[in-house]
Amino acid sequence: MQGSFSLRLALSWTVLATAALWLGIALVFLAFPHAAQSIVLLGAVQVAVYALVLALFASAQGTGFSELLALRKAPIAVCIAAAALGFMLQIPATLLSNAIEHFFPTPAAVLAERTARITPHSSMQAAAIFFVVAALGPCVEEFFFRGALFGALRRGHGAVVTAVAVATCFALGHVDARLFLPLFFTALALGEVRELSGSVWPGVALHGAFNAATLGVVFAGAATDGKPPPMPVLTAILGCVTTAGLLFLVRRLALSSRVAQNARSSDQQSSGAQPPPP
Repeated sequence: MQGSFSLRLALSWTVLATAALWLGIALVFLAFPHAAQSIVLLGAVQVAVYALVLALFASAQGTGFSELLALRKAPIAVCIAAAALGFMLQIPATLLSNAIEHFFPTPAAVLAERTARITPHSSMQAAAIFFVVAALGPCVEEFFFRGALFGALRRGHGAVVTAVAVATCFALGHVDARLFLPLFFTALALGEVRELSGSVWPGVALHGAFNAATLGVVFAGAATDGKPPPMPVLTAILGCVTTAGLLFLVRRLALSSRVAQNARSSDQQSSGAQPPPP
């Protein structure tokens, strides 16, 4: 089946994964009505659902998990730079989210519920929430979107089409119109990192740091109403400039790394693409 994976198939698999996840969550809530606020339980459901979907995807594609998920070696420097990029991406993403919230505000009850799920009441709970939100969740989502979907699409499409298509699937998969643009913007950066590194691991680092930054605001008690605190203009400007600089740094590090070049070759050989210019 390699080489026949279409944009429509990518969207179909996203719909399947999202529907299965919502069904799993609904069943858990029916079985354990008081578990609605447990992000740890929700994380376990997400892992189970994505593992099942990825197993079906691997069977359909006839590909081993290592290659399917792009579990290739990645330079440590690229992973560290990607993590820094993920942390700083919170600034432009938050600016965009705040602009959308200004015109289309999320109900206060919904914001309060979201915040309650990731607000710890003990150090053990804080560690569990951090593990699920900043480690487990990013891993399973990156394995599916920048691993399975990205690799399958890349075999028959260029880097730009693949990155945009996967970013669209990623944003749609979160089923929140207000979050679509911030998530799409973030997912484009994830797609760029995946293309440059040829591996899923830098994207996992970026995604994990992005989520960790959100947790940092909540753990610090700075988002009591479910919204981030007001951002000073200078912070916004410096944050956006730093984000652009870190994206450039990731690109330079990946293009100059033999490890990343070897990882990229798997995508480029199967798609017939040429290496990106230095």
